[in-house]
Amino acid sequence: MKIPFQMRSPVGIGMIATLLGLAMPGYAFDDWGDDGTLEIERIFVVTAQDKPDTHPFYGVGHKRGMDIDGVAGKELVLTRGKSYAFRVDTDIKHDFYLSTESVGWGASVLVEGVEGNFTYDGIVTIETDNKTPKEFFYACRNHKYMGGKIHIANAGEEDKVVLGKIDISKLPPTKPPKPVSERTVKQKISFADMFVSHSSAGKRVANSDNDKAKIAYTDAHDRLNKAKIALDAGDLVLALFEVDESLRSMSTAARLVPTPEQLEEQKRIFTALLEEVKSFEASYKRNVERLEKSGRTDVREDLSYAELESTIEAAESLYEMKEIVAANRLMKNLQKAVTSALGKMLDNTTVVYDKNFETPLEEYEYEHARFLSYEELIPLAIEQRRPSKRAIELMDQFVVKGKDIYQQSIPVAKGKDYKNAILMLQGATFQLQRALRMVGVR
Repeated sequence: MKIPFQMRSPVGIGMIATLLGLAMPGYAFDDWGDDGTLEIERIFVVTAQDKPDTHPFYGVGHKRGMDIDGVAGKELVLTRGKSYAFRVDTDIKHDFYLSTESVGWGASVLVEGVEGNFTYDGIVTIETDNKTPKEFFYACRNHKYMGGKIHIANAGEEDKVVLGKIDISKLPPTKPPKPVSERTVKQKISFADMFVSHSSAGKRVANSDNDKAKIAYTDAHDRLNKAKIALDAGDLVLALFEVDESLRSMSTAARLVPTPEQLEEQKRIFTALLEEVKSFEASYKRNVERLEKSGRTDVREDLSYAELESTIEAAESLYEMKEIVAANRLMKNLQKAVTSALGKMLDNTTVVYDKNFETPLEEYEYEHARFLSYEELIPLAIEQRRPSKRAIELMDQFVVKGKDIYQQSIPVAKGKDYKNAILMLQGATFQLQRALRMVGVR
């Protein structure tokens, strides 16, 4: 089964799959051909329930645990070099993520190749490669020992992985909790009461039409009441636990219903991302066209035009649906895909064109386009190579010189003195080339 959008980015694939309702248990994605789409080997469904005694961390950590495809704490074996997706539905209090440590609790986040960490309702993907650890864990950000182990094996060696229940006796001892004072609990309950029941955030959530926010808001109220009851009963440990859960749920609810100012900022970010992506898209298309004219046939391998257009349309649809945070996430992913494709072009080739010009004007237009192409490569080189502050300062000196010469060439060209305008443009481009050499681009 193939998702009808060509999106190389895992979060883009996951987001679009969610929109289309394709992220269902038991589905495996075919090996996708040469159309540039990401191959998803398998989708796992992640849920949460009270731990049965078959859970690998039964008896330690939180009383609830995560299930994979209905199996408590299922131990997974993935194949190196393939991509996998997790469809997460774990309850608002249990943010799923991938970690290099079994304890979870927000520690030791696995970042390489992973998109979507820390979600309780959505898609998390991992593209495994040689940098992926042989063993890591799926876990909860907010609670200890809720997840299970994941193994990475080379193709054909999956059956050699030894599975078995984790020996919890060998886990590092948990530090004893600090003594809980009645004063601390009362202060937290007082703050939670103000945040949940009397804050502008609470009123905003209560008056919204966001069902997920209202679920979290209701949970915050329930937890706060349980904290008060526990305090009255003298159970300070339980009271502290419940009030912390109340504050966590209320924070989640508040994030889901932003203030008008926060909403405007999210909209501003989307507009800026859209403008930047379209700018990079135009640059990519220009360079592809010019390289293909020079005889290159492999320049479209890293990014397809259909991928660009369909993903922009998907992000704009999310924006219209007022799912602006999701739209921004998709656009940021597309931004990475486009800049990555341009970065490969930047690493592997120098812009070369057919130099058989019939007129001085045609040669001038070539040199003008050449300068603009190098100008577009400057920010991409900085993003891809991440030079030091000093290197950027030196680059800026060459870029300023190049742009100054370019501006001087414009009136010369308008006067139809193309010979001198061409020489000036070549000098301007040379300055940009010097700037690129500062970060190792030849």
